Amino acid sequence: MDLVCINQWDLDERGQQVALMGEIFASAKSVCVWLGELEESDVSTRTDLNVYRCIAQSYGRNSAVAAGALNGIDVRDPQQTHALLYKDGICSWLNDRIFLRQWFQRVWVLQEVWNAPKTFSDPHNRACDRVSVLCGETEIPWWVIMQANMCLYSGYRQHTNHTMPALWLELLDVTSSELPPWLFGTRGRRLDILTVLIGALDMKASDPRDKIFALLVFGEETHKVANLPKLVKPDYNKGVSQVYADFTLWWIAEHRSLKILSAVHTLHGRTWLDLGGNSSSYTNDSGAASQRPSWTPWFNGRSRWRHGSLALREPCPYRACGANVLDIDLLMLGRELRLDDTPKWQVPAFRGIRVSTISTIQSFPLFSQVPQMMEEAYTNIFDPSGILGTWRHSKRNVSELGKNRYLKSEHPSGNLEYHWYTHKRDDTCNITDTALPCHSKCMFDTVDGHIGLCPSGTRTGDLVVILYGGTVPFLLRQKEQIGEYCFVGECYLEGFMNGEAFDSRSRQYAEEVFLLV
Repeated sequence: MDLVCINQWDLDERGQQVALMGEIFASAKSVCVWLGELEESDVSTRTDLNVYRCIAQSYGRNSAVAAGALNGIDVRDPQQTHALLYKDGICSWLNDRIFLRQWFQRVWVLQEVWNAPKTFSDPHNRACDRVSVLCGETEIPWWVIMQANMCLYSGYRQHTNHTMPALWLELLDVTSSELPPWLFGTRGRRLDILTVLIGALDMKASDPRDKIFALLVFGEETHKVANLPKLVKPDYNKGVSQVYADFTLWWIAEHRSLKILSAVHTLHGRTWLDLGGNSSSYTNDSGAASQRPSWTPWFNGRSRWRHGSLALREPCPYRACGANVLDIDLLMLGRELRLDDTPKWQVPAFRGIRVSTISTIQSFPLFSQVPQMMEEAYTNIFDPSGILGTWRHSKRNVSELGKNRYLKSEHPSGNLEYHWYTHKRDDTCNITDTALPCHSKCMFDTVDGHIGLCPSGTRTGDLVVILYGGTVPFLLRQKEQIGEYCFVGECYLEGFMNGEAFDSRSRQYAEEVFLLV
């Protein structure tokens, strides 16, 4: 629709119309999702669609469901819903091939479905469904697609690889067992915009700027897009780096928090766990990295990696900056303080303290005595027993490291010892008694004797700092210009996670201003 109605070459018009997209989609009387044509040879997809259509017909024939009385059936529970389908002799399995269609990965289509009206004039009449899915000559109610996705996502078929990106489940209503099936997967609540942006890392957009612009309508703070300040309102005259830098600055000022800086660990090449050797090469000194800020989110990553970080946890248990709050006025003065004004994006300035410098980096010592809080942080980030599944679906974790057997920790025992012994039995692994070879070297010492945890891109010589407004310490790398730093990421520093640097016994740390480029 937008290709026909919007002059894509007029950047001002494009930005204005994008701000109105939410209202336009919300005014639709019905939504037709077009998944594309079916080739004559595509027998498997036709079979899958027939199963899905039979599911819809089964619900229609079941009097208890048609009357809106679910009789204790929870539409979120595959076992309960499948029991209903078995009565009609429907195939006892679902296939995930339909979710290979590109439509499910596109970031703009979220609005089309999410904004569809939720109310129905006649909830027992299938013709009143506001959203329907068409693939070739087959038409299926949207709620059937959502329910099939939920069955696959919740583990009905353990070896499935293809479901909707997780953001669909977060934004659409799949949480209430009281919903009749024809309301399953309709418009849900808005989320905070940072959660939305991280969730959309699993989706695709031809223009990277749309990984922000297309999602503003879903944010609690940003859904009134037309009323947003210029810094964050859709504007296609800006370059990609400028869009992400402006959004990050706006978010920091709006929330008085530096939590968004930790979002760099959801990006390819910036994760805590080294997933292929690329993380350690990130310097932001040359190549593609120099064309964007080191401190902003970006459009290429995975939403699941947010669990492998410190500050993105909810709730975050740390308060490294103590009572020191962010200086909003200083934040926007970074460009004026710079000696070299080469980058086209704003350079933020932060007040904080320099705690120490990293002297050595080594593997985390398994089965050794380490401080309890640091061990808990390591467990939450690296998930060594595989219980959290943070790194479980990362195919790069296996294919690029070769000898990595991390997925074997999905064994029912689900413990660290099984993971370690899996490596120990593999003759190709150079395993010691104290480390996992599939985990990055992540434990550091500082020049003055402190210890901590760091992400895979860390180097010796990196500075450990605490910035005002930050819940965790950060790692910075000195640039050529005095006072300018590349942002490496967050870190854990034992004894400094809850404001200890600012108590009456720690007055030796001088306050500085740090410019991030």
